[in-house]
Amino acid sequence: MTGSKKSFVKGAALGAALGALLGMLFAPAPGKETRKKIKEAGEDALDKGKEAVDNVKAKIGDMVETVSENISDTSAVIEDKLEDLAAGMEKSTKKVKRLFKTTKNDTERESEEI
Repeated sequence: MTGSKKSFVKGAALGAALGALLGMLFAPAPGKETRKKIKEAGEDALDKGKEAVDNVKAKIGDMVETVSENISDTSAVIEDKLEDLAAGMEKSTKKVKRLFKTTKNDTERESEEI
C-alpha cells in the first residue's frame, strides 16, 4: 500500500472508531450498557485491525513468493544464455585458431617458394 492509501485507511478507521464511541457516549443509555457498548466496539475495532494486519501479511507473503519465483526464473534464463555464450566463444576460438594455423602454413609455404 502506498503512503497516501495507508493514511486514508488509518484515518477512516480512526474516524469510524471515534464516531462510534461518541455516538455511544451521547446516546441515552445507562452507564453499564454504554460501557458494554464501548467495550464491544473496542473489541470489534481490534479484531478488524488484526484482520487488516493479517491481510497485509498475506499479501506481502504472496509478493515475496512471486518475486522469489521471478528471480529464480530470471537466474535460470541468464545461466542458459551464459552457457550458450561460452559455447559460442569456444567455437569462435577454435575457428580463429584454425584460421591462424592455415594462414601460418600458407605464409611458410610462400616463404619457401620465394
